[in-house]
Amino acid sequence: MANHGSTPSEQATCTPFGQQYVRFPPRWHNVLLPTGPPSATAVAMSLYTASKPVPLAAQYCLWLSAKVMGGRALPGARETWPSSMPRPVVAAMWPAWIEAVGREPDGIAIYERLQAARQSLTLLVCAGAESMLVRIRRESESFERERMISAAAQSRGARGFRVPRLIASGETDGWQWVGYEAISPRPHAPRYRLDDAALAEISTLVEATVPRPAGVPDHWRGAHRDLAPWNLRRGRGTTWLIDWEDAGIAPPHADAVYLRAVATALRPGPVRPMRLRGEEEEAGEYWARIVTEREVSPSEQRLRQRLVKLLDAAS
Repeated sequence: MANHGSTPSEQATCTPFGQQYVRFPPRWHNVLLPTGPPSATAVAMSLYTASKPVPLAAQYCLWLSAKVMGGRALPGARETWPSSMPRPVVAAMWPAWIEAVGREPDGIAIYERLQAARQSLTLLVCAGAESMLVRIRRESESFERERMISAAAQSRGARGFRVPRLIASGETDGWQWVGYEAISPRPHAPRYRLDDAALAEISTLVEATVPRPAGVPDHWRGAHRDLAPWNLRRGRGTTWLIDWEDAGIAPPHADAVYLRAVATALRPGPVRPMRLRGEEEEAGEYWARIVTEREVSPSEQRLRQRLVKLLDAAS
């Protein structure tokens, strides 16, 4: 794993700012895909983690078209990247990304968080099978947590899931960045269930790497704390579990209850309060409180309402 420190400078090679992008998917518009070359557009589409069957099928069909036609296969206005970061900072990081993937990237895709309160930048450096997911932010605490979990997962060899391997990291003018292996250069599918053995592995992995806060009840266990189909993926013949920045200590069965609630909320049709076993009730109350208080974007309101209704009995 390489570590890179650099200072801002004028861009010396091709950086993302001169490229044209199109927003994807049509409803959310929160992923900017490069319109060319086709190799970049096709790989970039894997940054969108579709979690419902119809959007996933549509994504796959558009991906097949993009492999040949590039951005011409995608509807929508073309735009340049309205980066919230200083351009010299990204330009200074660019050579390190080239070194990490082993060649000049075909382009990048940009993921814009729907939750404005969680300010960070996520990019996919598109380089075929060597593509790299890059996260950039000012504070490094959550990065350090993810680094430790990734390293522990590689050394322990988790059986029920795979955690992306850390490829490189660095710092530029106070901006921290980390780069992880990408799940797949093609669209990947969500998973809606995880067996008890894999859930136990998550608890063990988190407890071995994340400090236990003072005052937390003794019976609480390690948890991913965002175990949802958009983070639990199937790609390259294996199950991946990504986005560990919220990992911490939570009531027993917290991950299992949340995954079941989100999977149910994503299905079409009306929802009713979940039936929880006695040992799951504390986790249900925990999630009912968090989901109710969580700030979400307007486009996420419906999902939040369905989750609140599913967890209603627990609260």
